[in-house]
Amino acid sequence: MAAGKGMSIFYDVFRRADKNDDNALSMSEFKSFFADGVVSSEELEKLFSGIDTDNSGNIDTGELCAHFSKTWGPFGEIFAALEDLNMSINKALLETAKTYGEAEFEEQFSTRFLMKEVLNQLRSMEKPIDVAIDKIDELTIKSRPHIQQASVGHRHADENDLSSGKKARQMARLQSMASNDYGGSALGAHVNRLAELVGKLEGKVVLGAGKEERVRKEEDDDLVLVVLMQFDVEESQEGEFKEALKKYCAVSSGKDDCLHVLVRTYDESTRISFYEVWLNEDAWNTHLASKAGKAFQHACVDCLSSPAKISTLPTPASWWKKH
Repeated sequence: MAAGKGMSIFYDVFRRADKNDDNALSMSEFKSFFADGVVSSEELEKLFSGIDTDNSGNIDTGELCAHFSKTWGPFGEIFAALEDLNMSINKALLETAKTYGEAEFEEQFSTRFLMKEVLNQLRSMEKPIDVAIDKIDELTIKSRPHIQQASVGHRHADENDLSSGKKARQMARLQSMASNDYGGSALGAHVNRLAELVGKLEGKVVLGAGKEERVRKEEDDDLVLVVLMQFDVEESQEGEFKEALKKYCAVSSGKDDCLHVLVRTYDESTRISFYEVWLNEDAWNTHLASKAGKAFQHACVDCLSSPAKISTLPTPASWWKKH
């Protein structure tokens, strides 16, 4: 494996951990990001000191990369493969976006099938990894009953709380979603990108006497963003979650850039679907990163039985204005 192969992953890790974007991880940023529901606050401080080899009181990208490259073992090959996968997926998505509209019917059919199958294969990889992590967390926590785990997000882990590691991973997924940056080659990001493009391609095969709109330049296209969040709520937490969602809806609907919100609930089910229409993607991302957005993300971590399913669809603003 070439020297440095797979290291680009950790530049993205560093970017997500560096909350104030000053190109240095402070102790508080390190503890907030790397608290995994297993290690204690004191252990995180010890890890920080070991990684901070120049004793500057901060960790830079070089120190973070050096630490993980010494300890990643067989995972080095996985991260190298993920780096290649990122490049391959980017290339395939760009090529598909350029050629799909002019392709023959059979080629379009094959393209949609192949992309869906890539999507299925990526999703199938997530489950065994999640199961393995849960087992490792459980074994580690049980072997260290005297250790008080560091807090995960705003919530302090209970001693021997076997679910706290899962809570940390859910929080990481939500933070990654809020950043909306796919440069880190994260498996979930690839899944989301492919799902979004598959949806767009399927929409393009609807034939009929639809109205055509000509846009002079692609970057001039006037689009609004439709967001769908689906939540599977723990039955015991349903009341708490609905209250958090109510507060989030109130803030969203009061924003000038939020055009519409809708909550759908279902009989004999704790699933909730939440729709938003935003003026643009930047407005939605800004809202997610706000105090209200972060508070709602914490509620998702505490109250859901599985990570929220989020999908977005840029839609011509002319459709919204018409309807």
